[in-house]
Amino acid sequence: EAEALSSIDDLTARQWKANELSAQLQSSESRLGSRPIPNEVLNVLDRFEYLRTRYPLVEEEETTRTQKDRMNDDAQQQQQQSSAPLLSALPNTTPGSHWQRKKKPQIEWMVDEISRVAKSHKQYGQQGRPLHILDVGGGKGKLANALAQRLGEENVIVHVVDVAERAIENGVMRAKRLQLKNVKYQVADASSSKTLVA
Repeated sequence: EAEALSSIDDLTARQWKANELSAQLQSSESRLGSRPIPNEVLNVLDRFEYLRTRYPLVEEEETTRTQKDRMNDDAQQQQQQSSAPLLSALPNTTPGSHWQRKKKPQIEWMVDEISRVAKSHKQYGQQGRPLHILDVGGGKGKLANALAQRLGEENVIVHVVDVAERAIENGVMRAKRLQLKNVKYQVADASSSKTLVA
């Protein structure tokens, strides 16, 4: 059946057929929680029970601050310092969409990590000497705009380079709409230094 599936040219029909095949392959016994734990697994659990009692799982106390807590505090502090809402550069879309589930958290994580690195630089925050961040293949500038907004125009200038002219045009429009003056866009091939403007 897998060979027949691979010969279907229509992508939608192939996906539906793959879903049907997957459902056929899954029986009630193959679903998690519906089958008993095998004796081999139970034997291993019994054999190492002494380790579970010696080293029990301990719930993390509320007073213990994790790195994520500190990052959240930094983000809240940055939001209070900024007149614009934190990461308003990122679009609000339908809850549950691919953007909300996958891309937005990814960009938020990258902004947090890049911000941490930028803030650790010895020249960060020096008046009149903003750091320059290069986003190669930055396209529509969602990451670049969020970074520029988070770190502020007095601290960074974000340069976006992409070969896609239309994507760069979209990024420029977004930056203007957000009134970001510290994002510079350029249509260029980053693999060729001759096309980059200094």
